[in-house]
Amino acid sequence: VMPPNLLATKLFVPPARPNLVVRPRLFERLQAGLREKLTLIAAPAGFGKTTLLSAWHATAAGNTLPIGWVSLDRTDNDPLQFWSYVITALDRLVPGVGTNALALLQSPQPPPMEQILTSVLNALSAASTVPPVRDIALVLDDYHVITAPAIHQAVALFLEYLPPQLHLVILTRTDPLLPLARLR
Repeated sequence: VMPPNLLATKLFVPPARPNLVVRPRLFERLQAGLREKLTLIAAPAGFGKTTLLSAWHATAAGNTLPIGWVSLDRTDNDPLQFWSYVITALDRLVPGVGTNALALLQSPQPPPMEQILTSVLNALSAASTVPPVRDIALVLDDYHVITAPAIHQAVALFLEYLPPQLHLVILTRTDPLLPLARLR
């Protein structure tokens, strides 16, 4: 169920362009990167980050991986809104994993974000014990618009404890304020 304050179209995977130049080397690198917790695609505006990912997703290999997509904008610097979108995207991939967390986010006095993320991570981990376990990916597009330190800290925590079947893909114009050196 989509929370009423969220825009559904921000969760759509952008369609691949029909007359796109195929980039097999980049597709291979993207596929290889999905074996890790984080795939970071950082490049200036107009370099085709979103186009690359949506084109890869349209391939036979890319289409086998279920993807949750969040197209971010400056209004998503509110941690409650940011995490509402992220958890809704995850809940669409694995129905039920975000139910408790979304209820907590919508409560008059939400608990600390760590508690909400723990709820989601535990639900994802529990879902990974029920066969058939499938890898999934969460894409955060235009992450460079996020400037709120609280969001960066929570994303770092989330990334640190990702269950093995979940891969985070960040599309951004600049390196995010995350512990990238440790993740490399």
